Amino acid sequence: YSVVGWLLIQVGDTTFEPIGMPEGSLRVLIIAVLAGFPFAVALGWVFDWTSEGIVRTSASHPKSSSAPKPAKRGRNFPLILGMVGSGLMLILSYAGYRGYDFYTKAQWAQNVAQPKLSEYVEESDFFAAFNLANEIEEALGKVPALESVWRVVAAPVKFDTDPPGAAVSYRPYDNVEAPWVVLGTTPIPTTLVPNAPAVWKIEKEGYETRIFARAPTNSMADEFRWPVHYRLDKKGAVPVGTVAIEARDYIAAPLAGISLPSGATVELERFYIDKTEVSNKQYQEFVDAGGYRRHEFWDQPFISQDTTLSFEHAMSRFLDSTDRPGPATWIGGRYPEGKGDHPVAGVSWFEAAAYAKFRGRHLPTVYDWALAALPDTEIIASIAPQMAAQSNLEGEGTLPVGSTSGVSAGGALDMFGNVAEWVWNAENEDLRFTLGLGWSDPAYNASIAASAPPWSRQPEQGFRLVTYESGASNPRLARNLVTQSLDYDSLKPLSDDAYRVAVSSFDLKQTAVDFSEEVVELPTGFSATRVEIEYPFSSEKLPVYILTPENTKPPYQPLIWFGGQNAIHSADNASLFEIDMRITNFLRQSGRMMVFPIWTATFERNKDNSLQQWRNVGSSQWIPDWHKDFSYTLDYLETREDVDMGKVGFVGLSFGSILSPLLLHLQPQVKSALIWSGGSVNTTNQIRAEMMLTAMRRTTAPTLMINGQHDYVIPLAQQQQLFKNLGAPEEDKKHVIYDRGHLGWPIGEFVKENLDWLDKYLGPVERTQ
Repeated sequence: YSVVGWLLIQVGDTTFEPIGMPEGSLRVLIIAVLAGFPFAVALGWVFDWTSEGIVRTSASHPKSSSAPKPAKRGRNFPLILGMVGSGLMLILSYAGYRGYDFYTKAQWAQNVAQPKLSEYVEESDFFAAFNLANEIEEALGKVPALESVWRVVAAPVKFDTDPPGAAVSYRPYDNVEAPWVVLGTTPIPTTLVPNAPAVWKIEKEGYETRIFARAPTNSMADEFRWPVHYRLDKKGAVPVGTVAIEARDYIAAPLAGISLPSGATVELERFYIDKTEVSNKQYQEFVDAGGYRRHEFWDQPFISQDTTLSFEHAMSRFLDSTDRPGPATWIGGRYPEGKGDHPVAGVSWFEAAAYAKFRGRHLPTVYDWALAALPDTEIIASIAPQMAAQSNLEGEGTLPVGSTSGVSAGGALDMFGNVAEWVWNAENEDLRFTLGLGWSDPAYNASIAASAPPWSRQPEQGFRLVTYESGASNPRLARNLVTQSLDYDSLKPLSDDAYRVAVSSFDLKQTAVDFSEEVVELPTGFSATRVEIEYPFSSEKLPVYILTPENTKPPYQPLIWFGGQNAIHSADNASLFEIDMRITNFLRQSGRMMVFPIWTATFERNKDNSLQQWRNVGSSQWIPDWHKDFSYTLDYLETREDVDMGKVGFVGLSFGSILSPLLLHLQPQVKSALIWSGGSVNTTNQIRAEMMLTAMRRTTAPTLMINGQHDYVIPLAQQQQLFKNLGAPEEDKKHVIYDRGHLGWPIGEFVKENLDWLDKYLGPVERTQ
């Protein structure tokens, strides 16, 4: 029994994994052999196999006989065969059980989990989708069919702390009751997590716990990657009531209307910002200390209508409802009863600056405030909608500070709503910025930078303070910002004669198109045709990638793509393959042909730091070249017998959608346009604005616009400006606005809107199956 059992175990160890036996089969065999050994000993002791058959041992060895008997051949052989058969039966039974178990799990995955997973993805509930996809793989092992799902519902993160050994966990942003999911202990290598806004926690004994909000991204661009390094502060090292904000290189602030000068990049030092707004109780200490009488706290000139007021004259403006020094919302020099923990409100910018001086601290600059409020990846992974939903906006009055659950990117609270917060910077000399909006403001405007006269003392105006590690803010960040823009409603489009002159440089002497074609396999697994079109006016070639649909009868409906700023950030085609083609894949799957021109100064044709040039002089320098690219792409498509040139479409995203009127007004072959995250150009150049307005009015293709109401890049007003001025008849244009940021629309609704629009204006496609 021992020998055969040992042999069975060796055979199992060698063969079970290659033949696909369920995990744990070898362990069950070993347990079965060990469990059967006592029985084999007992049975072997009691029975023998004799010439008369199986008999009890006592019967085969009568006590009366003293002569030795010949050895019995095959003693216990039937028993061994029986045990071997039993072992094999056990293995087969177990394999059958595991097979049935696998079958039931596969049925569950197909009939229950997969439909539910599709529902979660369509609803953009990526936390639920991530967890369910994990359940499916735990039940069935790695499932190749889930690869495309993982790319949508999961994104990578990585954590490294100083010091190491900190525990990292997370929960969904919009579910404060959800349990924390433990990710691991730092350093944590690249790990997949749900591709959705979350609240993150880093904790280590003896150090301040860090809590902040952020959404991971799948972006390949360095500026949009997950921040890896976090410095932990020892207990007591962080100023009381503040949270630490990591140093960061900054090229823009994620607030509408605020950006650095063209081409500029600044380095923000590490600083500490108040976790909550300054409360009435805290401000009362300033009033009780004679703050309104002490000149040393009021070091900013009191300028009103180009006149500098005296200290006494200025103080006469800073009175409460009973003419006592104090905020406008106070009574008799004190805050309203029961409101000590509410934010101080009804204070001017001057009062906020004086209070900061009293505390030996500072009002934040717009960049400090923005970095603490929203991640610099807000453009592609927005948390503003979630913050707004859990903040005191569209309310009936202030709430106690810190009583809402709207955690910011830096771990502060109430950065949206409750009170609009004064910051240091002036707008156009005579105004000061107030950020985050107040309790009565609409939620969709929360990430838009507002401004007011520094004397304003509205009941929705308050502030919070910062402390810089170096002791002072960067003067470059504290300077005034010019944000003037032209009102399109006050402009008139160009006359016909002026328009003809303006577009005369776009005219092309069309010649026969010379091109070469090559089928290529892309790094992402797509198969494409790479076309190189020869320009008759230069030695440069226009590369175009063509992705044809599957299971669709030609002629195909071609959709020409112009994407976002990743095209200008890049010097190769990697993000075209990884981002643009994946975003638009649902259009190819719907049966349309996707056409990706490598526009001038983008991707592999970005040879001279196009992004820097664009920041310095704008995109207008390339408009003529892009028209040529567009025209020659259309000329090439006309040479293909598998293309229906009567059903050409255009798809623009972000940068491409903003430019779309400037491209489409001269391309009558385009029969329908999809404009994602687009709007009018915010400019102070009247000539450029008039040309844009003229292009809008002359863009007559039926157009579907899709936007997010929390889009800080293209605020709602600019979205509506473009939609209103598009030249398409009212019945042939549609504006869909989601409760989202610049990107990240609800997948199911987004796909349906686009496909329904294309079916209506280009016609449904004919499938081969």
